[in-house]
Amino acid sequence: MKKGQLIITFLFFASISCTYAQSKVGSLRIIWENESLVDSVRFKAIMDFYLENTQSSPNSSLKLSKFHYQLAKQLGNRKEEALALNEKAIVFHIQGYKSDSINGVLQEVLLIYTELKNSNGIASTKNNIGALFQHQGDYQSAINYYKEALTLFKAQKNKLMVADVLNNIAGIYYSIELYDLALSNFKEALSIYTKEGADEKAGFLWLNMAVIYTKTGRTKIAREHFQKAYPILKAKNDLYYLPEYFYHLAVLHQGTGNIDSAIIMIEEGLKILIDIGNNDKIISSKLLKANLILASDVEQAYRIAEALKEPILNGSNKSHKSALFQLLYKSYKKQGKFEIALEMNEQYLLYADSVLIEENKTAIVREALQADYNAKLFDNRLEADKKESQLKLKQMKLVYSLVLIGAIIILISFFSYRFRIKKNEETRNLLLDEIEKLKTNANKELMVDSNKFELSRKKLETKLDRILNETDWNVLQILLNNPVSTNKEIAEKAFMSIDGIGSSLRRMYEYFEIKESKYKKISLLLEAIKISNKSF
Repeated sequence: MKKGQLIITFLFFASISCTYAQSKVGSLRIIWENESLVDSVRFKAIMDFYLENTQSSPNSSLKLSKFHYQLAKQLGNRKEEALALNEKAIVFHIQGYKSDSINGVLQEVLLIYTELKNSNGIASTKNNIGALFQHQGDYQSAINYYKEALTLFKAQKNKLMVADVLNNIAGIYYSIELYDLALSNFKEALSIYTKEGADEKAGFLWLNMAVIYTKTGRTKIAREHFQKAYPILKAKNDLYYLPEYFYHLAVLHQGTGNIDSAIIMIEEGLKILIDIGNNDKIISSKLLKANLILASDVEQAYRIAEALKEPILNGSNKSHKSALFQLLYKSYKKQGKFEIALEMNEQYLLYADSVLIEENKTAIVREALQADYNAKLFDNRLEADKKESQLKLKQMKLVYSLVLIGAIIILISFFSYRFRIKKNEETRNLLLDEIEKLKTNANKELMVDSNKFELSRKKLETKLDRILNETDWNVLQILLNNPVSTNKEIAEKAFMSIDGIGSSLRRMYEYFEIKESKYKKISLLLEAIKISNKSF
């Protein structure tokens, strides 16, 4: 699961569940299918079904949203069109669809509400779009949409919606590790729900706060918050938030060394996730389960990792890829397969670096949002003490100082990152020097120089007594130009996957009988050149 993944609120029907009895569903269907009834009555029956079944029966709600949209279109009711599309977006979110798909639907919704000048609809949709950006890790865009939604809801005095947006803003503060600010916003939202008599919505807030307390090592208070969250989520049969409860409680148990309980929790969550078909969270939960059982059953952990390989590598979640290769590295290492374990570790480090880059971006956002928050605190104090000119001056200086400090921190972060890149370059250059020495010692008469030597496919195939395929030949040609190319660089030049390049290299190591573990690519190329420049 991605770091910082808390419960974000999709408005309209995002926090309801409790399944209707079958007879009630049948009664509602009779109403919305009855063309003789008033349109408003038919639409209300559809909305009643959504309210009770969106999270417990997302597939049924998705089918109904299509009927809902077609009916609204037929009757020329633009508001109902927007409601039908919004329901479709919510179901997509529950089922783990890609953010682009959900955003496309929500942009249609926003267009309709803007056309209708429906302030409440615009605010709700902006919140939902903000939630999407939050899920993608684009926190700056998310916070901008949330602020717009918050302003509109406050103007409407819609306190429950204000609380929903505060929850989402708190989720961003959590994601960028501003935990105190996150807790402050969660508590404010909880206070609103309590005052407005919306205790049923408090379940995911207790859960979110439990996650923060777990993250910050306050396990006792975390347990208390988990205990408050569960009865509410269970009573609602909340099939979206319950898996989150089980996942994060498993993390708590893992952190306290209670592995058996952690495994039980993650399996409970998986049952629900598989039922509703949320593939992204299924992957996160299975990765956690594999890590939990790794110490006691390495073979089962390995089987889980292998089963996850295809969906993870075909997906775009870099955190999943990093976690997968780290898991494979640990599995192979525990099995004593050290050579392939090192290969997996290389892949893990590759994706870990990309995740680190994203974390560096997050750090910059964190400083910006912290500065923005500090600036707002200053504005509030300034309004209260505007008659005191001396204090006003001091506070303005404080703001400028905060901005300056924020800028300095951002610059330090930037140059620190550039320094790391430079150090990596220096390390690579040292390695290249070592390889050059190795090449010279391996064969003083043979210097690998693409300007002096060519590879003869015919001679190679004659010597090996086998036909080289196009992939193997392309790999050799790329290595001739740059013997120290990484698998990733070769893959980019050959327009192939990294796995495909790895398979090709392993074949050729076998063909050319290259057995040494160090600098195998160099040895392979040297041998091929020797054969190509030899008369038969």
